[in-house]
Amino acid sequence: MDKINNVNFTGLRNIGSCEFQRQPNTISKSISMVLSNDFNGKDLSEFKSVIAKVTPDLDKFRNNISSEIVNVECKSSGWHFTDALYLNGEEVKVSDKNLPIFTYIAKVTKKITGMPDKSFVVNEDYKDFIANESLVYGVRLTDSIPQSVSRLNLFNQFFQKDNVKNSAKQINDFIQNIMNKYFEVV
Repeated sequence: MDKINNVNFTGLRNIGSCEFQRQPNTISKSISMVLSNDFNGKDLSEFKSVIAKVTPDLDKFRNNISSEIVNVECKSSGWHFTDALYLNGEEVKVSDKNLPIFTYIAKVTKKITGMPDKSFVVNEDYKDFIANESLVYGVRLTDSIPQSVSRLNLFNQFFQKDNVKNSAKQINDFIQNIMNKYFEVV
C-alpha cells in the first residue's frame, strides 16, 4: 500500500520550456507537455474536447509527433506590436470561436504554475530522444545549438522546475493580455 502512496499522479508530464527567436525582432516562448488521463484529471480528454468545440477537423491542432504532446508558443513582435499564440504550430486567431482554446491554455498554465515540485515528472527517455523535436514545434533543437554547447546541460535547463513555472506564468499573462485587448478591458 505504501508504494501506491509514493506514486505521483499528474495529467501533465515532461513539461519543458524555452525562449527563442524564429525571426528578427520577435521573441517566442514555448512550453511543451505530454497530457494524459489519470487520477488527478482528464487533461488529454479535456484537450481533445476543447479542440472538438473549436473545429470539426481534429487534426488541425494535432501535434505531428504525438496526439498526447501539446506545444504552446507565444510570439511577440515589438517591431509590429503584434502578439500571436500558436498551438502545435497552428496560429490560434483571437475570435469568439477560439475562446475555448485560450481558456484551456490559461487553465493549464495556471495549473503548472501552482504544481508542487514533486509533481514535475520528466522521463529521461523523453528528454533524451523526444524533447529535441517536441520542445519547439517544427524545430529540431540540436540543429540550432553550437557543438561547443553541452546538449545535456541545455536540455536540463529546459526542464528545470522553476524555469517551467516562470514560463507558464508568463504565457498565462500573455494570454490574459490578449484577452484584455480582445474584450477591450485595457
